[in-house]
Amino acid sequence: MDRLLLERELEKYKVVIPHEINNKAEYTKMPGMINVFRGLIHNDLPPSLDTFLKNYKEKFPEYIIQGSISRLTRAYLSFVREYHLGFLLKENFDNVIYDLEKDINGVDYVILHNNKVYNIHAFVDTRRGNKWRAVKERWHNFQGIHLDLPLNLSEGKRVGYFILYTPSNILYIYNIINNITK
Repeated sequence: MDRLLLERELEKYKVVIPHEINNKAEYTKMPGMINVFRGLIHNDLPPSLDTFLKNYKEKFPEYIIQGSISRLTRAYLSFVREYHLGFLLKENFDNVIYDLEKDINGVDYVILHNNKVYNIHAFVDTRRGNKWRAVKERWHNFQGIHLDLPLNLSEGKRVGYFILYTPSNILYIYNIINNITK
């Protein structure tokens, strides 16, 4: 599947975001979210929100507390955005790697370019997004070249209920990598 076909399919997805924020749900480590999401990808299509929530509730019922559905829904939007980002990266770089363990440990994608390894951190450029990026920095001992790819939501590509990265975001990363390799 290519990126444009993925985008056409994503236009059909329905997402309802509960606006309830609960501090306990927000700051509890909820294991397995990315595992559940990635495990439900079929024929290069991510799961629907309902499928993701249903499967997470079945596998981790002890984490379903007041406010957790809102958090899971926001995580889902992020997972879809990052999944789509992989398609964009692969259009522009020859060697792009997704690794579930690296993702769990805070690295969304790895780009191998000119014998260098570039670790990509994708997140939305909001107060909450930047806060979580800083938290991940404290949780993990990152080594090597790490590049942040914040997405300004007002500049993202709207596809149905999703706001996605654009080719200009990839150009940003491409230019940084080219400056490093000079």
